[in-house]
Amino acid sequence: MHRQKAASSQLPSLIMPCPVCTGRLVFQTVTPTKPPSELEDHVHACERCGTQVIRTTLCRATATKTAAA
Repeated sequence: MHRQKAASSQLPSLIMPCPVCTGRLVFQTVTPTKPPSELEDHVHACERCGTQVIRTTLCRATATKTAAA
């Protein structure tokens, strides 16, 4: 069976509740880690109480290069 290519969604790929008040976490920023490495910190903050959650992931460019190799 042939699958058609779907357009990428503008919805978040991960919906996380706040660990403090169970409010909604919204994306704030992406910053590279120090010293310069292949990692990025994705910061999400709660709309209700302001709690921040930092998720560290591999940079997209690095992940793409690795997948192509």
